[in-house]
This record gives sequence, C-alpha cells and structure tokens, in this order.
Amino acid sequence: MVAVQNNIPGTSINVPSGESPVEKIIRRYTKAHKKRERWLPRWQDCYDLALPNREGFYSSQPGESKTDLIFDSTAVHSTQNFASRVKSFTTPNFAHWSELRAGSEIPKDQHEEINLQLDPINEYFFDVIQNGSNFDQEDHEANVDLAIGTGALIAEESEDPEKDVEFRSVPLPELVLEGGPFSTVGGVFWPRVMTNGDIKDMWPKAEISKEMADDIRDNPDKEITIVTATLRDRSAKQEEHDFKVFSLQHQEIILEDRLIGSGSSPWIIFRWSTSSSEVYGRGPLLNALADIKVANLVVELILENAETSIIGMWQYDDDTIINPHTVQMVSGTMIPVSAGSNGIRPLKPGGSFDVAQLVLEDLQNKIRMALFDKPLGGLEQPVRSATEISERLAEFSRETGSPFGRIQTEKTQPIMRRISYILQKGGKIDLPKIDGRSIRAHVVSPIGRAQEQQDITNLDRFLEQVLTRFGPQLMNVMVEQEEVVSFLARKWGVSETLIRSKVDREALTKQIAQQAQGAIEQGVPPGDIAKALGGGR
Repeated sequence: MVAVQNNIPGTSINVPSGESPVEKIIRRYTKAHKKRERWLPRWQDCYDLALPNREGFYSSQPGESKTDLIFDSTAVHSTQNFASRVKSFTTPNFAHWSELRAGSEIPKDQHEEINLQLDPINEYFFDVIQNGSNFDQEDHEANVDLAIGTGALIAEESEDPEKDVEFRSVPLPELVLEGGPFSTVGGVFWPRVMTNGDIKDMWPKAEISKEMADDIRDNPDKEITIVTATLRDRSAKQEEHDFKVFSLQHQEIILEDRLIGSGSSPWIIFRWSTSSSEVYGRGPLLNALADIKVANLVVELILENAETSIIGMWQYDDDTIINPHTVQMVSGTMIPVSAGSNGIRPLKPGGSFDVAQLVLEDLQNKIRMALFDKPLGGLEQPVRSATEISERLAEFSRETGSPFGRIQTEKTQPIMRRISYILQKGGKIDLPKIDGRSIRAHVVSPIGRAQEQQDITNLDRFLEQVLTRFGPQLMNVMVEQEEVVSFLARKWGVSETLIRSKVDREALTKQIAQQAQGAIEQGVPPGDIAKALGGGR
C-alpha cells in the first residue's frame, strides 16, 4: 500500500500498488504532489511577507490576522506594482495586445487577402476579451502569482448568456504540476475540497459507482477531495490532452474526456523563468526573498529601538527604598530616594538609527529593483515624447531579459488559441485556413511594439543610406515601395483595411499613368502635371 498525502485536510489515503486506470492517475498525482512539497517553505515565506491576505499553503481560520509578522511593507506594495506593470506591458486593458495575422507559413501573395479576412475576427476577439469575459480582473491576480514564479489561468466556456469566456486565476496553493520534457508542463492537477452533494452539480455527466452513489446519498455533507487532471499526450501528432476527474477518497474516476486540437486545454500556465529540471517557475519575489526577510528584521529592530527611545531605560541605586516593580514613570510622580542617592537616571540606549536607516533604504531599493517597481523612472524624469516611451520600454525589455518572451509564448498566444477554440466550438467564428494550417497569433503588446519600433528605425536608416548613395531614381528601382508601406502598417499596427488592395493600387497607377501621358501629349509642363495629379501639394 502507498500512502498519499495532500496539504488539504482529510486526504490521506492508501493506494494499492496495482496499475488500474484510477491507480495509475493517483500515482502520477502523488508523484507530482511530492515534488511540489519541496517548494512549499519558500512559497509560504513569499505569501507571509509579500501576499499576506492570500490563502496560503497551510490551513488558517477565516478572518485570521495575517499581517502581524510584517514590519516592512515594501515587498507587499512592490509585488502589486509588479503585477500591474506586467499586465500593462503584456495584456493592457482596452488595447489589442495580440492579433491573428498571416505569418511566414502562408504564401506571401495571400497575406493581404487573409489579413483582410482576419481584421473583423480580431475586433470580435477583443470585444470578447473586454466585454464578453472577466479576463482583466483574473489576469491581474495571476500576475501576482507570477511574481513568485508561476501564474495560472483556466478559461472555459461561460454559462452566463451575456459572456462568452469565463476566466479564473488559480493560485499556487491549489495547483499541482506534472513536468514534461525540457521543463515544459506535461500535466495539470487541480485538487479541490467539496462535499459529496456538490459532485453532481459540478459534473452532471459524472459516472459514479453504486458504492460512491450510496456514500453521496448517506453523507451529502461529507467533505472530500476531487481532483481534475489535464494531461498532455506527447505521442499524438497534434495537440491532445486526457481529461480526468477523480475522487481520492473513493479512488474512482468519475469523468473522462479527450481534448483534441489547438487550444483544447483550458489551462494557461506561464512561468517567469525555469531551470532545466523544474516545472515550476522562479520569479523575482523568490530572488528578493533574502532581502525581504532582512528588511523586515531591520524594521522590527528599528521599532524596538524606537520604543526604547520613547519609553526610555532607567537605572537606579539599589537602596531598598526604590521598588522597580511599583514605580510608575508617568508625569507628576513623586519617587522617594535615600539621602545621597542619585535616584533614578536615564540610561542611553545602544544602536544607531542613522546606520539602520541607511541599511534599510539600501534593502528597500534592492527589493524594488528585483520586482521592477520603478523601471521607467520617476516623476523627476518626465517623458518627453512617444519615441522616449518606446526607448524606455525597449530598455525595460532588455533589463528583464527572456521572461517577457516566455510570457508571450506561454500566456498571450495560448490565450488567443483558447479563445479561438471556444468561439469556433460555439460556431461564433470561422477561421480561414491555408492548406489545412491554422493562422498563428501575433503578439502586439507594448513591449512587442517597442521592439518593433527598432525594426522601423533600422528601415529608416536603410532607406536613408540607399537614398544618399544611389539617389531617388535608383532607390525606386531597388526598393519595393509597396512592401515598405505594408511593412510600416504591420509594425505600427495599422489595419489592412486602411491600405488599398493590390488590385486597386494597380488600377490607380494605370489611371495616373494614362492621365500623365495625356497631359504630356497636350504639351502641359511637367510641374503642372505633378500639381494636377496631386504631387505638388
């Protein structure tokens, strides 16, 4: 028999060593949960010192005070600012932070047509995100967990007729991950405590045994642990997942399904950074944990020293007259002393407030830097132009390194795929395909935009050099002007509908050429021709 332990109360069970389907899934869950336990002490420290109002990894009573051990609140505020900053740089409110666009896998001559078809779909996507879901609220909460290292969102079809997609942020205490190859996420387990009577409400299609049905009937208020498992099938040629719902106490799988297709998994798991052998991410809060603990201790010592300075420490002559246990140090008190005694005298406390304050300020600055609390400068450094904003964003992107690239890969693109899957399943959109291949999502976050501005800068420098070296005549020969326009529109995020189609451009060019030729034949001066065609404005 194998003992299965869970941090949720009342879930210690014995599992036979066989390999029936239910025993196999419980064994995988047990293994993943055991690996997770190694992280709990550090995660709990992060919750205690930076996320005190969140439910931690160990049981607590509702309404229990969770801030008694916090003396320095720098980490608390900086963590919230970190979550807000990540959101504003990756999935900002009221902005199109991602879109479906024809990529390199699609023939170049079809890009224009495909993008025109995708424009209304992109508009619908973000209408769903902003008005047809609760994404913005839950996204912030997931970004808070990202500060520790791992954020998790689950996206499902909404039961609300006014909504299309329902998002939920799943905090680390509720999440158990199974590692895949190369530190990828191979499976997600979600254990939840509920009563027997809740099972049919949560999963109406659940198939349960007679023994479990009898237990539900006889003990409807009994608390049990139900685990949902979403496990990636790496042997499948396309994206496929095994979905299972099982009861630990009853050792029974009550629901099974096969999720097929891109975006079929409801989970969006994103990490800040990972090591080669770890499935959970390591975030800036973990990196700053040592400084947070020391800063908290320094403030505690400063407060203790301040208390001593305010109340004072006193010394007295032990002359049998003064009783230190009855003396009250309050205004107007008359204290008898013996003749020749020095009485009660203040004792200067040790320690230095100045040194402690210097140490504390250094620690607080390190905490803010670790959590990217002030990446773009304060009010003393006002932003002068949009170019400076782009430069600052690009600098912030360089400072953060690879995490934002990982967020785009593990968060923004999977969200688009998941929404697309739900909307297509509901028959609300129909995405175009080329040779059976789906259209990829293109990330256009503010950070991505800032990086793309560098591409525009490089183009400007290139065109300037070509113009300087070869002149305007050869420049028109050497540079495809129409492609330059398309390139700039794409980089600036301008809709394809604002650019004339290739057919219209060819017809208009032919018309202008005919008008110019007619004017030449009539002897009109070249300058007047240019003005007539709009070139002299």
